[in-house]
Parts: sequence; structure tokens; C-alpha cells
Amino acid sequence: KDKIIEKTTNKLNSVINELEDMMATIGNKDNIIKKTTNKLNSAKNELEDRMATIKSKDKIIEKTTNKLNSVINELEDMMATIGNKDNIIKKTTNKLNSAKNELEDRMATIKSKDKIIEK
Repeated sequence: KDKIIEKTTNKLNSVINELEDMMATIGNKDNIIKKTTNKLNSAKNELEDRMATIKSKDKIIEKTTNKLNSVINELEDMMATIGNKDNIIKKTTNKLNSAKNELEDRMATIKSKDKIIEK
């Protein structure tokens, strides 16, 4: 009976040791899972921060692009206005030159008539 009790006790102790080893292994795996989960969450948070930064930069780029387009449109309007003013200046200059030529012709005619009268 003592041998049976001893063998049974040994087997039970062996099973207990095996269970303790398994529990330690499970505990280690739990720690590994926790550490891995923490690292993954940390990486996820970092990615979310980077995405937020990228979105913020995209908004800044979009606003800057809109402002630049607005300035370009304004400059184009100014250039069109300047072009129109240039055309008005050219037409006015042509009209003035035409009037000047006409006046010069009249003055020449008057001088010519004056010479005839003098003679």
C-alpha cells in the first residue's frame, strides 16, 4: 500500500508540476500578448497622429492653393484692365494725333491764305 501511495503521490506531484509549468507558460504567453497589444496600440496611435498631421498639412496646402489661385485671378483681372487701358490710350493717342494733323493742316492752310493775302 505504501508503494501504491508513493507511486500515486509521485504521479500526482508530476501532474501538479506539469500543471504549474503549463500555468507559467500561459502566464508568459499572456505577458507576451499584453506587450504585443501595447506595442500595436502605440503604433496605431502614432499612425493616427501622423494622419492627423498629414490632414492638417493638406488643409494648409489647400488654403494656400486657394489663396494663390485668388491672387492669380486678381492679377489676371488687373492685366485685362491694363490691356483695356492700353487700348483706350492707343485709341486716344490716335485721335489726338489725328486732331493734331488736322490742326497742322488748317494752320498750313491759314498760313498759305495769309501769304496769298500778303501778296
